[in-house]
Amino acid sequence: MPVSAPTSPTHVILFDGDCGLCHHTVQFLMRHDRDGRFGYVPQQSPEGQKVLARVGFPAEPSSVIVINSERVFTHSAAVIEIYRTLGGWYAVIARLLALVPRPIRDFGYRVVARWRYNIFGRAQSCRLPSVDGRV
Repeated sequence: MPVSAPTSPTHVILFDGDCGLCHHTVQFLMRHDRDGRFGYVPQQSPEGQKVLARVGFPAEPSSVIVINSERVFTHSAAVIEIYRTLGGWYAVIARLLALVPRPIRDFGYRVVARWRYNIFGRAQSCRLPSVDGRV
């Protein structure tokens, strides 16, 4: 059975390049995104700043930011969009999370974001895909 070649990214994930949790999340997504739907860019990088300027959105390291051709997603909505895009059981998780009212989801997201450095530390470096996998 032939393996499909990765497609060009349909979603850009802008993450906090200094965050250990974000680092591990990017590594997880790189392993599970077999279709190459995501491009990864640290918000603090010059490239990240250009992407944010292009969509008219300020940097917000306390939130992952997901951009597709139609929308910009932040906080818990970004997590749901990532899971939805991964498909399979992750899409089921996305649908379940979407049932929780956004103010409650975002409250939980902000609690984790506030404590992420204390719990997960700071990333020394974040392995990213080749230039073809980034925006």
